[in-house]
Formats: sequence, C-alpha cells, structure tokens
Amino acid sequence: MVLYFSGTGNSRFVAKSIAEISGDEIISINQRIKENDYGPVESDGPLVFVGPVYAGRLPRIMDEYISKVNFSGTKQAYFIGTCAATPWQTVRYVEKMCAQKQFSLLGFNSVVMPQGYIAGGGTQPKEVSDKILQEAEPKIVKIAEAIRDKQMLPKEQPVKRLCQRF
Repeated sequence: MVLYFSGTGNSRFVAKSIAEISGDEIISINQRIKENDYGPVESDGPLVFVGPVYAGRLPRIMDEYISKVNFSGTKQAYFIGTCAATPWQTVRYVEKMCAQKQFSLLGFNSVVMPQGYIAGGGTQPKEVSDKILQEAEPKIVKIAEAIRDKQMLPKEQPVKRLCQRF
C-alpha cells in the first residue's frame, strides 16, 4: 500500500509511479487528513510512505498522521522522500518514527524533483524542471521495482551540509 503526502504534486507523482509499477493500492494522506480520517489502515504487503522533505525531514503533519493511525497486517515499511537537492537528515527521523511505530524499515530513498517551495527560492524554468523529471524517472522505476519485489532499498547516508542542485 502506497500512502503519500504531497504539497506541490512531486510526491503524488512519485507515489503514483510506484503504485503503478508495484501494483499497490494508493492512499492520499492529504485527503484523509482533510476528512479527519485517522481510521485504521490494513495492508498485507509492505507500507510505502512517500512525502516531501521540508528542512531535512518529512512534514510534521505527515508524522502526526502516521503516529495517530493504527496500521495492521504488516509492520514492514519503505519511506521515499522527494526533495530539491538532498534529504539531509531525513533518514534519522524516519528511523526514529519506525522505532516508535514498531515498523521494520525496508529502506529510505530520496528522489530529486523540481523545486516547488516558493518561499525557498521559487520554481525553476520549465526546461530545468523537465530535465530533473527525466533524470528522476530511472530512480523511481528502480525503487518501485525493488518495492514490488520486496527487496531492501540501499540506505542513503545522511548529508551534513546543504548543497544546491541548481
């Protein structure tokens, strides 16, 4: 089951791609929050959480949703972060969340996507965004195939410094 939170559409795009390749059901965390739906989620296969990286972590609203919901059927989870440059320390937050929820983390990976945070520097020209999407596609496919095949994702190392992609 793929659960995603998306602010600009990048995480939704990645989640839909993963769900399509893996054959998983997809759930919008945004929609569930809007409907005040914190009811249980049951999945026989691993849970796949996709969300943007905001200041080196997944959004707090996504953390709150995950902490409130009772997940049953599986305790295996993948986490995918979408970011403009680097996921910074996101993997450490994910590991902490997995420990709290008693999830078995099958991997955290990030996908560089077009900049969508207006307050953080604005958006890029269409040509730049198109190139970033084109470069992201093989990684999205690789992640989705690993999820479909229930393989561990390679662990990304936390980045200690801010680095710009553009």
